[in-house]
Amino acid sequence: MRYWQHVIFASLLALSALTSCFVFRLLNISSVAFHSGESMLSQGKFTEALQKFRIAAAAGGLRPSMALKLARSAFLAGDATFSKEVLSSLITSKTRLSPDVLNAVAGEFDSMGMPALALAALRRAGDSVLQSEPSAIYLAELESRVGDVAASEQLYRRVLGKYPDSIAAALGLAQLVAWHGRTQEAEGLCESVLRRNPENRQARLVLGRVLTAAGRFNDAIVQYRQVLGETP
Repeated sequence: MRYWQHVIFASLLALSALTSCFVFRLLNISSVAFHSGESMLSQGKFTEALQKFRIAAAAGGLRPSMALKLARSAFLAGDATFSKEVLSSLITSKTRLSPDVLNAVAGEFDSMGMPALALAALRRAGDSVLQSEPSAIYLAELESRVGDVAASEQLYRRVLGKYPDSIAAALGLAQLVAWHGRTQEAEGLCESVLRRNPENRQARLVLGRVLTAAGRFNDAIVQYRQVLGETP
């Protein structure tokens, strides 16, 4: 009797272990497939990566990080339509998305030549976009590219209000106002950056462009020469 009790107990333990392994594997299909997809993506195996990410999405739901990888692998595998569908489903979902995630989504749309959809993605962040300086600056740039100059200028100024030392925001605003005839203001923005960072080549390059737009070609040449490391 004791022998059979041991046999039954051992069988139950074995069955429990097998069941646990099966359930664990089932619950982790999404994670396993996702990491496998990342590996394939890093190796340039875009079609294989797409297959793995699709398995991961089907098994575990379309988390933001997964959706971005799925969209990227789909695009690299030549399926831009599916990539667009994945990104669109992400930004129209009820999932709470951080400005950085929306920035990444916008970047994917932008890389596919869809700036309007990139703009829609980042606009979803609302006022929270200011929590991420790069995201807010990117949104201001996108607003300008689609022709909403007022929205772009307002956002650049809000970024500078929150991040007063932001070089990217100051230079972005300088270029924006310069191209709309306000070259004196643009020059002041560039010079404010150069006072703090005299070796900043990007600021000198933008200043050169601003001076060119103002018709001050000799002054612009001085800036361009400094960018190239030449003595004025």
